[in-house]
Amino acid sequence: MAQHDQPYKRIFSHPEMVEDLLKGFVHQEWVKDCDFSTLEKQDGSFVSEKWQSRESDVIWRLQLNRPDAKPEWLYLYLLLEFQSSPDHYMALRMLGYTSLFLQSLVESQKLTSKDRLPPVLPMVIYNGKQPWLSPTSLNELMADIPVSLQAFQPNQQYWLLDENQCTPEELALQNLVTYLVKVEKSPDELEVPLRFSELAQQLLNNSASQGLIADMIRWLLRSFLPDKFPEADIPQVTQLSEVQHMLAENVVQWKDKWVEQGIAQGLEQGLEQGLEQGLEQGLERGERKLFRHSLERRFGQLSPAIAGQIEQASTTQIEAWMDKLFSAENIEDVFG
Repeated sequence: MAQHDQPYKRIFSHPEMVEDLLKGFVHQEWVKDCDFSTLEKQDGSFVSEKWQSRESDVIWRLQLNRPDAKPEWLYLYLLLEFQSSPDHYMALRMLGYTSLFLQSLVESQKLTSKDRLPPVLPMVIYNGKQPWLSPTSLNELMADIPVSLQAFQPNQQYWLLDENQCTPEELALQNLVTYLVKVEKSPDELEVPLRFSELAQQLLNNSASQGLIADMIRWLLRSFLPDKFPEADIPQVTQLSEVQHMLAENVVQWKDKWVEQGIAQGLEQGLEQGLEQGLEQGLERGERKLFRHSLERRFGQLSPAIAGQIEQASTTQIEAWMDKLFSAENIEDVFG
């Protein structure tokens, strides 16, 4: 895993994220039997030196309290995939990882022939751009064989979260993982400040730990924003409110495509004043769009009077209103 992707791994090293991941995205009955108060992250000392966990993996365990059985540990093997395209043979890779992990449990916990191996849920979280169409079961990769041989073949299936294919119901959840996905999959770079504001509010609503908040900010500044805006000089702020202000003030200027679109739109509209005016108008349109969306997210649909006021405002005026937006209790405070 690339060094700048380490902050993403750290995000899923917090129990709040794992709980919301299971509750919001794993649609199976056994999730109701999970005792989330028992969530324990398994660190490097848990596995033997021979079977050290891979750099991109996060391993948790929690207890299943089923009414018809005694409590048992369930291990969650989270594989975070940052590759640009899906892996067709992921089910085969997971077979190897799961086998090595179970072997590490046998060695580290000194299991005997009387002990049974605990269940393991292999999980793949994929945030690449291409949809994940690879088989999620090893059976789908195997050649057709006689029925009498099938019992001797290995099998492995993994649970997949492809951030490109979340359902509308999942994206409507008040859930930390949902808001993280929505930031990552912002359809337009100008949506990033709005999406991150929603994530920040959810962190505050959930009374998230300071460690998780710090890791969210670290991921945004060191991983997500450098990928979105490779040429940007990104300030290293530390507070959620500072991040929100920084994004609102800078995201339009960061995005090169708004420069290109401003030029193209200016030419398409027959601007004869030349390239410079086309660029300036494009940037103004970007700022207006960001400000209008920010207002609608916080205060609902805009009145015709306010919408008209925004359309007639200068760039300087919009920036002044934007500075008031995040501290305003109502829309009148913004324009007062």
